[in-house]
Amino acid sequence: MAKVENKTYRHIWSVLCLYSVLDQESNNLSLFNLVEKLTFTPPKNQITEIEKQKKIGKLVVPVNFELVTRIKKNTDKAISVDIEVVIIDPQKVEIGKFLKRVDFRKEIKNMRYRNRFNSLPITINGEYEILVNIKDQDEKEFTQVANIPLEVELKMD
Repeated sequence: MAKVENKTYRHIWSVLCLYSVLDQESNNLSLFNLVEKLTFTPPKNQITEIEKQKKIGKLVVPVNFELVTRIKKNTDKAISVDIEVVIIDPQKVEIGKFLKRVDFRKEIKNMRYRNRFNSLPITINGEYEILVNIKDQDEKEFTQVANIPLEVELKMD
């Protein structure tokens, strides 16, 4: 998705990775193992239940990954933005939503927001969408600034 800009902020990028590290001296952020696909093998008791039901249902699998978003402030004032992350399954059903307020102090121009996940809900195999929506304090509606595809495969070995 292209950069999205309004009068107070500009979305630069959003990416999924396994982890990131912030260098304290330079304040640079390193992203490690960008994520395009996740593969899981559930425990045997869950496989048995899935096979009985002939569908996955809503299985929550343990996995650590991060959604990292960079936003640039377009004003000299302090601002607050709300960041909404929505997880959509391959059938276009919303299966998760998270909301976080990010405050830019007056002197801060660039913000990197890291949303750490320790699990992921799965309903079926296929391509999931991670949507990033932002609104500032003057906006009533969220603006979608990123749509990140994530291929999810559940192996039934």
